[in-house]
Amino acid sequence: MFNNKKKAIISLILATLIWASTYSIIKIGLEDISPFVLALMRAILATIILFIFCIIKGLLKEIFNFIKTHFWITLLLGLLGMFLIQSLQNFGLKYSSSIMGGILINTSPIFMLFLSIILLKEYPNRNKILGIILGFTGIIIMTLIGEDFSNFSIQNTFLGNIMLLTVALSWAVYSIIIKKFLKDFQPLTLTFVSCFIGTILFVPVTIITSDITELFTYNFTSWIIILYLGIFGSAASFFLWNYGVKYIEISRASIFQYLSPTIAILIGFFFLHERIDFFDMISIILIFSGIYISERTKIN
Repeated sequence: MFNNKKKAIISLILATLIWASTYSIIKIGLEDISPFVLALMRAILATIILFIFCIIKGLLKEIFNFIKTHFWITLLLGLLGMFLIQSLQNFGLKYSSSIMGGILINTSPIFMLFLSIILLKEYPNRNKILGIILGFTGIIIMTLIGEDFSNFSIQNTFLGNIMLLTVALSWAVYSIIIKKFLKDFQPLTLTFVSCFIGTILFVPVTIITSDITELFTYNFTSWIIILYLGIFGSAASFFLWNYGVKYIEISRASIFQYLSPTIAILIGFFFLHERIDFFDMISIILIFSGIYISERTKIN
């Protein structure tokens, strides 16, 4: 039988596997679906799915108790965990470059490392620090090597870069808050609350900025994309992440995020017949080495 920590690690790996698969799916979806409509439909579906499971698990009383006693935290979870992350990621990648996106979004584990020390009094050992450094080095190599910088401009992408950096910081703060309240509340409760509030925040923004009637023009593929992102990309992955951080330290959990771009490369290689070059292999080795080292009990 798996103990809670082993289950937590499996949950974190599954969450990153799902997130890795969503990158290309979101890109395809945005060809026919506007960003806020996609985010809203994704949030609505996730909220419905999670609510059903909360009923089955008998968590409605706990949900109402959390909202009643921690109202402002409830709003913050929805704002950080759903609304800001999805909105700023979509628009950040629009105004910035994929180069900076790959780097800035993956600064989240670094933010988590420092915030966990300051706010949670988690003091990571050398293994975890070295693991995060190796993993981030792998991300930088994966993102930068082989890119064309001839049209790259820091000035032109400044706004997008700020948005992407805010995504990383928002996810770090969200994870820290979740970690604190997981001592007294179930992961499913906090995941539902995050999605529910996120949905409420998306509604007025989507109505103001988008044409809701476009829903009636979607083809079968668009609806499959919405279903996948809602069920797996939001409900399942957020629950798996929250379950994982309940049982292991934030600094330890954060490094598993580096698996996401690695898995995305492997998916492209095995299923889309995309090429993996030498530097991709170096990046993958560095990332897996970082995860391995961070999971060791000590450095020899």
